Amino acid sequence: MHKLRFGENVEQDSYIYRYFSIESFIYLLESKKLTFTHVIEWDDPWENVLSNSVIEKDDGTIEKPIYRASEYIYGQCWTKKEESDAMWRIYSPQKTGVKIKASINNFKLIEGSEFLDIENVMYFSNMDDLILKSNADKSRFYTAKFKRDAFSHEEEVRIFTHPNYLGKSITHFEKRISLSINLESFIDSIVIDPRADKWVQDMIEKYCARLLPNCTVSKSTLYEVNDNVQFITKYVPV
Repeated sequence: MHKLRFGENVEQDSYIYRYFSIESFIYLLESKKLTFTHVIEWDDPWENVLSNSVIEKDDGTIEKPIYRASEYIYGQCWTKKEESDAMWRIYSPQKTGVKIKASINNFKLIEGSEFLDIENVMYFSNMDDLILKSNADKSRFYTAKFKRDAFSHEEEVRIFTHPNYLGKSITHFEKRISLSINLESFIDSIVIDPRADKWVQDMIEKYCARLLPNCTVSKSTLYEVNDNVQFITKYVPV
């Protein structure tokens, strides 16, 4: 069984969430695999910027290292936010996506990796702030756990691994890797986009009933109006 490392302030028994487009969700259930992406393939050009460091030699000259392990990190992004309008709009633009809930401790169920690191993303405001925070960080994958303040609303948690922990069949240059997992034990619940049409909701519920019959599936209530609350305005003479 592979080793899990929990980063600073990561609570093993807490839950995290991942939003999926319907296409990615179908792939997850059909393949029974979680996909990890090479960090440099992520959209933000600032991702893993610390891995671009050079080496200062004893004579003061600067050179690029032949190999940097930090350049070949694979990661998957989750969030601590149980509900988020922004996340639905980003990851479910067609209003057909889903969100899955999983315990952090359940990542031990992932197969095919000898080592996984689970880290809270650290947000920085400028380069001085990044340098200060990264110098104090001791995690193995620290170069890929920092993100600009503009993304702090995501409250992100990242799961990292590296080709060195994945066996000889995985090279350092693959854009994505997929690791098997027992989904019935891993997924706590599934929530459908709050904006989904009724036919979309029915389709997803029936699909999940076939592949994950013991999993709770519901539709997000984010936009439901609470009819039990009534606001009363009283006008008084002045």
